[in-house]
Parts: sequence; structure tokens; C-alpha cells
Amino acid sequence: MGEAQSAAGGEIATRLVAEWRMLATIAGAAVRHSLVGERKMQSVQGHTIGGVMAPIGPYSQIARIGPWIALSAMAGVDPDSGELVGSDAYSQARQILIGLRRLLGHCGCDFAQVLHVQVYLRSMADYEAMNRAYREALAPNFPARSVVAVSELPKAGALLTMSLTAIALDPDVGW
Repeated sequence: MGEAQSAAGGEIATRLVAEWRMLATIAGAAVRHSLVGERKMQSVQGHTIGGVMAPIGPYSQIARIGPWIALSAMAGVDPDSGELVGSDAYSQARQILIGLRRLLGHCGCDFAQVLHVQVYLRSMADYEAMNRAYREALAPNFPARSVVAVSELPKAGALLTMSLTAIALDPDVGW
């Protein structure tokens, strides 16, 4: 690479770093403003709705502060019967995603506003079955995701659970 190309590449890199720093500063200010506002810290709001798996412990299905939404992990349970929808990972994953979509809808959102999904699998052998249901539900918007193998899950017989983090389009919807 010639000196001119190297210098141009260095200038581009310097500009990109400056732009990223500026964006990080703006994003940080926006988050501080949304959480602190007029020097008064907002409280986290918890909420639980019907039509999805009921919590099996002392927690809310939805936690929200400003535009940030966290949905608690849920298993593939039929909300009417309280039983798992099937003995396979695909059926359970589909039910989980139906429930997560319903919770997001309660907040005025859908999967397009999801930033990150956490998946907890009892066995990595179920990874492809989970991915098939995940692709069907979330395409074409695929947020960041973590998949972790765990030895146990709170709901007996559950092969997986999922939780997620999203941003509300309208912070007043659903509350």
C-alpha cells in the first residue's frame, strides 16, 4: 500500500473513531435523560398479564424503566392448562415466542424492537429445533442473542426458556 493510501486509511479510521465517540456520547446522554429526567430517578415498573405462562415465582413478566423493557424467561407452557405444549424443543420454542410476542404487544412493541434474546437450553442437541422456531417467528429481524446450555430449568420438563430486552416505541403504552 502506498503512503497516500495509508494516510487516507488513517484519516478514515480517525474520522470513524470520532464519529463513534460522538454517537456514544449522544446515546449515553439519551439514556441518562430517559432514566434520570429532571434529576429524579424513575422507578422500575413491573407488570404481569394474562394469556401467557403465569410466573412460577415472585417476579413480574415485564419490567420497564423509560423506554427499556425486560421480559422474564418463560417456558413453552399453554397459558390455559399450565402444561407444556409438547415434549419437543420446536413446539416449546414456538409457544415461548408466541408468549413473548404477546408481552411485547402489551408494551406496544413487536420483535422489531428487540435488542437481545437470551435462550437457555437443557441440551444443545435442541439447538436446531429452537433455531427453526426462532427463524419462523423473528424473520427478517434477528436481534443479538445468547444461547446457554443449563443443567436444569425451573419448570419441570421444560427443554428451554427465553427472555429478552427491547425498547418501547411509546413509553406510555401498556401502563
